[in-house]
Amino acid sequence: MSLPARLPDLARKVSTDTSESYQDPPAESPSEELLDLYYSFFHNAHPCVLPRRYLAKRSEVDRVAFRPVLLVMQYIGSLYTTSVSSEPLEVSVTEALVEDLESSEINGHYVQALVLYSIAVFWRNDIDRGLKLLDRAISNAIQIGMNTQEFAMIYGEGFPVLEESWRRTWWLMCVADAHIAGSTHTYPFRMTNISVDVDLPCEEDRYDAGDIPRPKSLSEYETREFTECDGDFSSFAELIGLVRALDVVFSQGRKFDHSSIATLITNYDASITGWCSLLPQSKKKLFRSDGTLDEQLFRAEILINTLVSEANTLLSSNSNRYVIDIHRPLSDLAYCAIESVSRCAPPAPKHIPVSSNHTPRILRAIESFNGLLTLSGSLKVHTPFIICMIANTTVAYLSACKHVLDNKAVRLAREKIRMNMGLLKALGKHWPLAERTYQEVGIIAREILCLLDHDVSAPATYCLVGRSSQSTSPPIFDLDHEIDLATLLGFEQIGF
Repeated sequence: MSLPARLPDLARKVSTDTSESYQDPPAESPSEELLDLYYSFFHNAHPCVLPRRYLAKRSEVDRVAFRPVLLVMQYIGSLYTTSVSSEPLEVSVTEALVEDLESSEINGHYVQALVLYSIAVFWRNDIDRGLKLLDRAISNAIQIGMNTQEFAMIYGEGFPVLEESWRRTWWLMCVADAHIAGSTHTYPFRMTNISVDVDLPCEEDRYDAGDIPRPKSLSEYETREFTECDGDFSSFAELIGLVRALDVVFSQGRKFDHSSIATLITNYDASITGWCSLLPQSKKKLFRSDGTLDEQLFRAEILINTLVSEANTLLSSNSNRYVIDIHRPLSDLAYCAIESVSRCAPPAPKHIPVSSNHTPRILRAIESFNGLLTLSGSLKVHTPFIICMIANTTVAYLSACKHVLDNKAVRLAREKIRMNMGLLKALGKHWPLAERTYQEVGIIAREILCLLDHDVSAPATYCLVGRSSQSTSPPIFDLDHEIDLATLLGFEQIGF
């Protein structure tokens, strides 16, 4: 099959020079510009493909193997610009993936393409297909042995950067699996019972420079508490360690009775406290020495909704680190049946007695999360999995406004809710599921805060009165209708 006309550079005749000297191309083609967008806005949060200059050289040597992942990268890059239509690019992606599957050419590049494409499809509001693509990526990865330590060496072609890319592909898939579980509230993780001994990734700057050190093994990381030195594990390795800890916590699934929730919180606190206490000193700041944000540590902090205890975002290792989703069922932040309109919202517990000590903890976690959102300049450089985290934090904050906070605190909270709504709206420019989530949270906000707008019919009241009230099925809303909820809610639009 011939390549589409919009991507002529993938079909052009290329040099066969395999030397390790790299030169910048004389001019950028349209597809190279899309790759630039991919590396600028998506790669840092999902760093598995080869660094830019190494990708250019290796893909010239083996165009067939790299074709699916290059097409996926260009498709994702197109989502960050309005000058290129993403639809024909996605057609090319699906054709390439089907071609390789039918020709039995399953390799590491194919798995890379599937993982990255599954993330994009999920947040393009095609959730079921995104989940199926991730399942297929996991299955194919196991089929070719990517979950083994030997895979990187066997298929790295004697090229350390490619070996590192294979390791990163496996671990990115694990992190994506954890994010998917958190976004869909489905536990245990898909990859819970898979045997793995893949070595851990190195630091990002060394990967980008092609200076790959001896990889640290998974067993070294999992016995780090018995060694006298810090271990010098990368930020990506620390994120992986956190994900594996959460995997253990949720390995038995999740139930919503009081006893199960209390046990879950105890196990969660133990795992997160252990992870935090073993962080080396070099990993206790979210910003690197050059002032750039450490994206992998940022993702770890977002996952556990930590407190930003110092102005320089120093991570403390105290045990007051709680995830909003886990503690809310036992807090005074009552649930409202209308929350089920949001795909990001967790199921509401039934008739669970609250404990007052959980409420201040969840309020601190909300403050922490909002603090993290203000740390970096452009939110679109972060993983789109942050969308559901923003939504659930906002909904919990809305409940706090109604049930817990006094008038002065409510005014401050509303300002932060405005910020969150603006962030969701901005992310919706690139990820349609963010736009949908923005509308869903807006509907929830109107109901919880009892906002009225004479020009728009407000939904019927579905809020629970205390914990003993019966839930009523929420109405079905036409979320495909274009509606400016920032205006309807009285929220000021934020420019990005």
